[in-house]
Amino acid sequence: MSVVESFEDIIRHQSVEELLPFLLQLSKAEVVPVRNKTKDLRKELEQQRQLGIITWGRVGTNEQVGMLFLAAVATYSRKEALRLVDTLRITLGSEASSTKQRKYFLQVAAQARPIWLSEWLQRQSGGSPWGLPSYNFLREMEARGAVEYEPAFFARTVAQSLHTFSYTKNETRSVKNYDAVILQSIEQNIAFMRRDLIACFDYATTIDSASAYTGVGYIGWQDIIVRLAASGHLSRADLLTRCLLALRGDVSRWFKNLYLALQPTTAEKLARQSELVELLAHASPLVVHFALDQLKALWTESGFEPAPLLRYVEGLVTRQDLKTGLRTLSRGW
Repeated sequence: MSVVESFEDIIRHQSVEELLPFLLQLSKAEVVPVRNKTKDLRKELEQQRQLGIITWGRVGTNEQVGMLFLAAVATYSRKEALRLVDTLRITLGSEASSTKQRKYFLQVAAQARPIWLSEWLQRQSGGSPWGLPSYNFLREMEARGAVEYEPAFFARTVAQSLHTFSYTKNETRSVKNYDAVILQSIEQNIAFMRRDLIACFDYATTIDSASAYTGVGYIGWQDIIVRLAASGHLSRADLLTRCLLALRGDVSRWFKNLYLALQPTTAEKLARQSELVELLAHASPLVVHFALDQLKALWTESGFEPAPLLRYVEGLVTRQDLKTGLRTLSRGW
């Protein structure tokens, strides 16, 4: 049999156990003919039609559909991948797909290394955080060379991953201490904390809203980050600076609230007075009021430099949305 005939026989009459070695051994010359046959078989086996008097369904079995998806990962170009849909959600890396399916996918993706995979994974989410692959699954794809590290994508995934830590009825540990269990599991993953979690300060993510159920309540990223800073797993100085830098482009209360939750000392505020002063040019009065409130406590400190602040005074006085802030400013002189 030709390579195409062998491929079709596997899809129609055999299992993924036979398909996997077939895909892993494909030569460059065989990729295109197998790709074309994959498209033909997907068109046939994934179509919905009437199967009985009152029943409708897909022509192919779930196993056949999963096998064809693996074949697409191994052979599709970016052009074909634009129309590729993972109907079994294998790439979510969740319990929606079996451990075996995810294992096979990782093997094929690591061998084929399709240049479109990272872009395709992001597009699959449709902009929704719930459509993202699991963080651990994404990290495993990275470790195997199936996808390259992309800070924004990894940040979105790690922020959303907090939901996966939620307590369930299947847990055997004490509910009362479950927040500590979550924290411990995060502390053990250095890349999770110091690379991908930190990247959430630079990109749009769900870090401000994601939470995990502890069995008695919810824990969010603010609680976790404050604890990681207190334990020394994350740099307190770095976090304080990142909060202020993040506020330059984000009017979310989250970064402001995290900064305040870290309870910066006078010395720490003085060390960041330039970042605070630069926030006075922000379009949001919320951010400007926050910056003025922080600076107010520094005006009598010997280490405070008023000259940079004076450059912003004229602009502040002419703003109609800063009445409270202007009173704060006037009381400082």
